[in-house]
Amino acid sequence: PGFFEPQLLACGADGQVAALTPRGFGAVAPLAAGGAAASAAESFRLSGLTAFPPLVGASWGRLAADKEGLLLVSKAGHLLSCPGRRPAAGAAWACGPASAHGLPGYLPVAEGTHLRAAAAALLD
Repeated sequence: PGFFEPQLLACGADGQVAALTPRGFGAVAPLAAGGAAASAAESFRLSGLTAFPPLVGASWGRLAADKEGLLLVSKAGHLLSCPGRRPAAGAAWACGPASAHGLPGYLPVAEGTHLRAAAAALLD
């Protein structure tokens, strides 16, 4: 997409990679062997993030025992989740506090500071 300047990458288990902007616009493309793009990227947007600071981290995988999706970190340390499969091209992926899925709602960040980058994932 024009003027698309992603700063975050999240790799899905099914051979796809999502590129995201700090304000929740994204594009996803499947990867072929050797890391070459297999087809054109499809854009999407993340909804439910307007009340939160910009994103500084993203992972794509398991959110709970029976749910998959994106796990995001804001620059203030909020943990946010976007459950389910990625949306169709041009559609929105609904997101909200990760605490709705039994995960912590935030990472500890000292008062008056913010994160420049972060990583969060649910590990077995």
